[in-house]
Amino acid sequence: MAMKAGDLDTPLLRLSDGSIWDVRSSMMHLLVLGTTGSGKSSTTMRDAPLSMAKAGFGLEFCIAKPEDAITIKRLCREAGRQKSVIEITEHSGAFNPLAWALARTGNINDATDLLDHMIEIVRSSGPSAGKLGDEFWSSSKTAMLRATVPVIWAATRTVRIDDVLAMIRSAPASLDQFKDPEWQRNSDFYRFFSLAAQRLEQGPIPGFDDEVAERCLAYWREMAALDAKTLGNIRVTLTTALSRFQSGLLKRMFCGDTDTVPELLFSSAILILNIPVQVYGEDGAIAQKIWKFCTQKACLTRHALDKWQSQIPVGIIVDEADCFFYNDGEFLARCRSAFVAVVFATQSIPTIRARIGGDNAHDRAEHLISNFNTVVLHSSACPVTNKWFSDKIGRGLQHRDTYSESHGSGTNWSQTMGQSSQWGASSNSGGSTSSDGKGGGSSGSSWGSGSSWGGGSNVGRSSGTSTNRNVSQGYSVVLDNIFEPGFFGRGLKTGGPANKNRVSAVWMQAGRTFANGGNATIVEYRQ
Repeated sequence: MAMKAGDLDTPLLRLSDGSIWDVRSSMMHLLVLGTTGSGKSSTTMRDAPLSMAKAGFGLEFCIAKPEDAITIKRLCREAGRQKSVIEITEHSGAFNPLAWALARTGNINDATDLLDHMIEIVRSSGPSAGKLGDEFWSSSKTAMLRATVPVIWAATRTVRIDDVLAMIRSAPASLDQFKDPEWQRNSDFYRFFSLAAQRLEQGPIPGFDDEVAERCLAYWREMAALDAKTLGNIRVTLTTALSRFQSGLLKRMFCGDTDTVPELLFSSAILILNIPVQVYGEDGAIAQKIWKFCTQKACLTRHALDKWQSQIPVGIIVDEADCFFYNDGEFLARCRSAFVAVVFATQSIPTIRARIGGDNAHDRAEHLISNFNTVVLHSSACPVTNKWFSDKIGRGLQHRDTYSESHGSGTNWSQTMGQSSQWGASSNSGGSTSSDGKGGGSSGSSWGSGSSWGGGSNVGRSSGTSTNRNVSQGYSVVLDNIFEPGFFGRGLKTGGPANKNRVSAVWMQAGRTFANGGNATIVEYRQ
């Protein structure tokens, strides 16, 4: 649904029963993670921008793959916003950043700072992306630009990269050259200083006066006094970065006239940066980083515009975001009041850290990530990402079912055996005779014998078996992760026929309570 300027409660997406993602939530920024093939591009990265387009956001899309532009145009037609589309290509949507910076504020330092950032974007997009480089190079580069750009501005009333290169390359290599007539006749450096001096005599020049002129001249005298090797290293390193804008895609896009500017987003335009990285390589990434950086600057300074232009929401949508990182952590930390919603998608936390690279990559990656208040994780095979997301959602009281079962069996067997016997014999005999000597007599005798025999034996045996089974069930309440890390690798649908074209993801938003009572909820999409 279309929204009114400043109406932050307009619903954008219905996540689940009783849970919505609205304009206010979108301005807390959205980071979408998931392994290749998880369905994030065909669901979250489709539905979120589609809902923003329907609500009337101004949108800027960075493009990594050539087919993405076709998908985005189809999305704009579905939202009824095809007339809002402005396609920026190698040959359309010309934009001169330096002229734009001067036109915005009239402050020459803004153009100098922007040129410094453009050089850093070139450097960060090369093989050594993410390395901060030594402090001497960084400060020397900036100092040289600050002593060059104001002179060119005063001499020509504009700033062109070709002129910056011409002045630096023709700068004096020694103090003696300053006074050499031959060098003066052939030096663009001398020509720019002479023109600046003449115009300053004719009247005041915004951003350039005698004090600035003397400061610039003093710098170049100091450079000329250095040994040739040190001066040459500073000059060559700077001109090498700037020479990228002297030919090809970057020259055609950024060194001519201007007919498209980031401020068109404040009138609900949809800018498609159709310079795919897969087609144009580093130049495509550099071009889109410059556009994105200028958009960020424009958003941060639009408060002085009328209510409609200062409060119409702007969405910066970046799929394959690791191709386009530059200064994003700093921007996200400051843009909350600028009515900007940033949506980034990439594969994993290690992908972000690896792309940022350089010194303190972990801390700088965390600085970027921590500014996304809403994180969506699709199916992920990355244990680092899964643990990080599980910890980010946090812990809560969880019911854990308990079950135990035990079985036992036993057998016993015993046998006893005994035998005993006894025997014995006994005999006795005896006799006696008696007579009466006085007239009569008598006699008698007796005999006796006896024997005994005895024996006995016994045998015994016993055996037995026993079994037992014990079962117990219950639950315990413990403080544990609400989503354990393994769930994100096995519990989320990835679309396709096997899942009946259903994709699921876990949405987490800090400070939010979803309908389920937690700060995270499972959302299911139809592809």
